[in-house]
Amino acid sequence: MTREQTVARLAEGGEKYRHVLAVGQAAVSRALHTARRALPRRPARTAVRHMLDDLMDRHLLPPDAERTANEQLDSEVENTRALGVTARCRCAVSEYIAPAAVPAAADIEGFRLPYWGARRSIGFAPAGPATRIIGPGAGRLGVDGAQAADQR
Repeated sequence: MTREQTVARLAEGGEKYRHVLAVGQAAVSRALHTARRALPRRPARTAVRHMLDDLMDRHLLPPDAERTANEQLDSEVENTRALGVTARCRCAVSEYIAPAAVPAAADIEGFRLPYWGARRSIGFAPAGPATRIIGPGAGRLGVDGAQAADQR
């Protein structure tokens, strides 16, 4: 994405989208911290420390960032979290690393359309009494004339 596209997406997605990106960055960061702690001291550990600094300061991704983050998520115990947290973290990592072309279609927070708004935007109207033409004898609930006659 270009800088202008990124700025526009951040403005459109708002605070919810920024939170998704922060979660993605945090998941990658946590995975790098875990990898760094497992390494022996000196060159390898220092290299991972520099990757962490690049990630946090300049949003530069390390090689295999998505794989590393997903391995970290796999190794964590799912039953210590609320349901769906791992899935949301994976989605956030994916969006942070490679933003979806159409974020609303990918169901990314900040771009989700309300249920009825989504249906109306593609040419559908909600079914039910609210969309019917109300005829004579309609009740308070907006029942059309044919149903009102059947109820008498």
